[in-house]
Amino acid sequence: MPTYPLEPQDYSQLAEALHLFSEMTQIQTYFYTFDNHLLKSEEIQTDPVAIKHALQVDSQGRQSLFPVIIDHKFWGYLICDTTHTSQRRVFLAQSYLEKTLNDAIITKRHGHITVLNPLDNHQLSQINFINNLVRTTDPISTSLTTDKTVISPAKPNFGDYEATHSLRAAIQYIDKNSQKPLTLTEVAQHVFLSPAYLSRLFKKTFKINFVDYINNQKMALACDQLIFTTNTIRQIAHQVGFNQTSYFSKLFKARTSVTPTQYKRQNANIKKSYTIKRNLDWGNKQTILDVSSQFFKDNRIPFSAQTINGYPYIDEIGGLRNSAVNHQGWVYTVNCRQPALPVSQIELDGISVIQWLFTPYDDLL
Repeated sequence: MPTYPLEPQDYSQLAEALHLFSEMTQIQTYFYTFDNHLLKSEEIQTDPVAIKHALQVDSQGRQSLFPVIIDHKFWGYLICDTTHTSQRRVFLAQSYLEKTLNDAIITKRHGHITVLNPLDNHQLSQINFINNLVRTTDPISTSLTTDKTVISPAKPNFGDYEATHSLRAAIQYIDKNSQKPLTLTEVAQHVFLSPAYLSRLFKKTFKINFVDYINNQKMALACDQLIFTTNTIRQIAHQVGFNQTSYFSKLFKARTSVTPTQYKRQNANIKKSYTIKRNLDWGNKQTILDVSSQFFKDNRIPFSAQTINGYPYIDEIGGLRNSAVNHQGWVYTVNCRQPALPVSQIELDGISVIQWLFTPYDDLL
């Protein structure tokens, strides 16, 4: 195992500095080094059994691992408890941690200390793979195997939590900026992910690609603008983030099968609409009925359903009820198209937006 030219007072100073960092940032941080030191809460542990026990005790929650280089050698890991910390703060912590370590060292016989980017799930899995190939019996080396220690790359849900947190942040950013042109690169930068990885997350989670996810939601917003405002097509195009009206109209027709002008004319008698945007609470095996019912409950919107021909249908929302006498009722669209199947028969794969529209039957989409 490598050794490094640090004096005991250096480790003491490092432990104090990391404890101060933890108190100031509320990010509990400790340092495991490959020369058999664990710096935690102003304490220095060097006994392998005690170190392993300390890591196991702290294995609950979510951790981010920052590899540390000293004098061009791999020195160890900074371990940050980021259970209640945003990914943005995790990345910002990197530079502060590097400065903290360099400022804390008293003896200067070594080179600069570098704190690398936190390891992502793929990198951790690669470490685990290599470690399993060359597994040793060293007590501390088990901290990189599949037992339940704080830095186990195979720890359940570590990557899933990171991915979910980033995807939720991406969805929130898209929702707040739906009136702007949005690119994969812009959203990825906002949530500190690579564009390729964010694209894979959307496809894996929602079974729809990033661009279609955004455009479906923009077109749904445009549908509401066309129905309930007197804005021109050009104005609506700009309001949903398109600089070219012709391109907006092309995309709109591709999703609704009609031009914006035709849609506005055909749906002039719609009285009410509800738009339900995709979120991470949706399960792909749920149905339109499931998520619609939950949306109305969450927003305290009265609704009721009845069974027709063995299938449940929503027949009243917000006090507006289906009426054969008045020839009006609720219809729903999925990604701006009206399906032929009942709401209880359509699962959520590939869906990014649902709309409920109260309309005369004669004006059905």
